[in-house]
Amino acid sequence: MGILRILPSVAASLFIVSALAEFKTSLADEPAKPYWAYQPLTGIAPPGVKDKSWSKNAIDLFVLQKLEAHNLAPNSPADRVVLIRRIFYDLTGLPPTPEEVDAFVADSAPDAYERWIDRLLSSPRYGEKWGRHWLDLVRFAESNGYERDGPKPLAWRYRDYVICSFNADKPFDRFIREQLAGDELAHGDPDSIIATGFYRLGLFDDEPADPAQARFDELDDIVTTVSQVFLGMTVNCARCHDHKIDPIPQADYYRLLSFFQEIPRFSNDPNPISSSTVTEIAPAQIRSQHEVEDRARAKRLNEVTTALRRLEDEGVRKMPAQDQRAAEGPERQQLIRLKLKQFLTSEQIEDYANLRKELKALMSAAGTPRDLALSVNHCAVNPGSTYIMIRGNPHAPGKEVAPAFP
Repeated sequence: MGILRILPSVAASLFIVSALAEFKTSLADEPAKPYWAYQPLTGIAPPGVKDKSWSKNAIDLFVLQKLEAHNLAPNSPADRVVLIRRIFYDLTGLPPTPEEVDAFVADSAPDAYERWIDRLLSSPRYGEKWGRHWLDLVRFAESNGYERDGPKPLAWRYRDYVICSFNADKPFDRFIREQLAGDELAHGDPDSIIATGFYRLGLFDDEPADPAQARFDELDDIVTTVSQVFLGMTVNCARCHDHKIDPIPQADYYRLLSFFQEIPRFSNDPNPISSSTVTEIAPAQIRSQHEVEDRARAKRLNEVTTALRRLEDEGVRKMPAQDQRAAEGPERQQLIRLKLKQFLTSEQIEDYANLRKELKALMSAAGTPRDLALSVNHCAVNPGSTYIMIRGNPHAPGKEVAPAFP
């Protein structure tokens, strides 16, 4: 690069440095101001307006103040056809039928508007319309989002849980607790188990090149969602360093993350007895019955595979040396399929065929239909310590921290 190109860059750099120095000096001269987001809420008196007859509540006064400041007048009230369409679209996302429009227009009772509002709030369509906003916030998806975009079985149960919670007007504190700690609240309540599917909605890499990095990316996804959606704070910026905007140190990020260390990774195991991702939500008596069935099936499966292996080994021992060596590697199954019968008695061949038939039946048996939910199952009893990761690097642990709130 020639000197004529360098000089303007140097001059610009010097100008920026000088400007930043002046800016920092000016900030130093100003008294420190408390950050606005962390100030307690205070009551605000409604403003005075000229036309007090128009407003029907305190919020109207704020709207009218702005209109009057610009010499504007409110629009005239909507007619009843427009009004019924507005409340239908607002509450259900769907238009009213012509018959419903006619019924509302003809309803002259003083409480007509309130009754139609209550009717729409009681509609299943209400939860479908408004629940989708919560689903967007908590990154709801029915697949894991990586290159194969594998499906997340039973994710629909969480979607329906949110819709039903809106339709049932579930208290917000209960709604939050169920999603964050439903497995601790359950006591036979399927909703509480289904709600923990919240932890399974994010991205999941089933073949990570760096397992430690993938694990902390998953935990970061949870911390990000919990902090932004439940706390209204961007705590995730402190993964690598103290937050540059909000007053959140890096240690607070990892203290919050520590709460979620016990959550096992996503599993494709469909068996609720061993899966970390699927839980049976049937009543306790039915679950116990299913567990007995599953254990009996697992025991018989082990017996059958052991008997098959014993017969195969007996036949292999009678084979030529080169075949015996081949049976120790990946060619074993092909060798057994082609040659095993030559080295077994007729009675053993019959036993082997029956065992293979039973094995196939055991492997394909669907068993009793189960009510399963995508969830958090089999949390780690001792999740291990949590450390502040230097620059957010999972391979560079720093100081140990304990679970704590920001």
